[in-house]
Amino acid sequence: MIIFGLLISVAIALWILPTVGYTSLPILYLCAAGLQFTYSMACVPMFAICMDNSRQGNAGFDYTLQITIIFVGSLLAGSLSGFLAESLNYQGVFAIASLLSLVGVLLVAFLLEQS
Repeated sequence: MIIFGLLISVAIALWILPTVGYTSLPILYLCAAGLQFTYSMACVPMFAICMDNSRQGNAGFDYTLQITIIFVGSLLAGSLSGFLAESLNYQGVFAIASLLSLVGVLLVAFLLEQS
């Protein structure tokens, strides 16, 4: 989870390249494929952790609630990114997103160490 979280942070930061003029098709493919690949790889342990934190008799409900919170949070963040891009430009948005991802990785690493 930590490794893929770090890779997602890098993949998000790669999206700064097109905002500064590197817009060739291979760069765009690298950015898009890199983010989708790392996100997909991070989903596996994330979903496993959600299932591990579900109660025995209510696993279906608990898991569904956790996943719904994750995806609604993603939708809200995506909605806010447009407003941020308007005021900060896309370079700022991708930099903030990458930093927030790194903070999330550090938080997960700390919480996993505590348990």
